Amino acid sequence: TDTGGSHFAFALQGNAKLKSLDLSNNGIGSSSCLVLSESLKHNSSIETLVLNGNPLGAEGGMYLLNTLADDGTSLSHLSLQGASFMQRVDAEGRQQMMYNRANPNGTYALNLANPAERQIAMELTR
Repeated sequence: TDTGGSHFAFALQGNAKLKSLDLSNNGIGSSSCLVLSESLKHNSSIETLVLNGNPLGAEGGMYLLNTLADDGTSLSHLSLQGASFMQRVDAEGRQQMMYNRANPNGTYALNLANPAERQIAMELTR
């Protein structure tokens, strides 16, 4: 799930041995991508990341592209085969609002126990 992916992504910050990671078809969404992109900036060992078949969302795709553009990351291969970049919708079919790094204005109610929401709080206080 996306929340589980966020917890896993947060744990990668302290891992210095893992070189390749395949998280294909694990429900990784934009929240996990936010945490994953930040974790990859602090991880000097992961060279290959496979996210095939995940519903990354438009924001998730942008987070990952920004990470690839960062000179500080060791990531050299990103596989996104079959990944979806569609906007997230709720049960009623409405588009869900996500945190936008380029335009963070707005009101947020954040659960700091969730790594994705904790990452948003950290970015808002920079």
